[in-house]
Amino acid sequence: MPEILKIGADNSEEKILTRAAEILAGSGIIAYPTETFYGIGSGRDKPKAIEKIFAVKGRNFRNLFPSLSVKQMMYIICQGYS
Repeated sequence: MPEILKIGADNSEEKILTRAAEILAGSGIIAYPTETFYGIGSGRDKPKAIEKIFAVKGRNFRNLFPSLSVKQMMYIICQGYS
């Protein structure tokens, strides 16, 4: 279930960053604002989270993200074959 975290009277920046870290640690993904658009982030060591990003973006494993190494992608692709 998506969560929208906004800084305000009930939510400090520290509280929001702590929650974002919890989401990432649990193999979740986050969207965050950048200067021009929104980024999607996950832990690089969380294969399930990486799969979620591919699903959200509608990409297949041949259309890699710049932050992923070939070793990481091979691990995800080959998981089901070992």
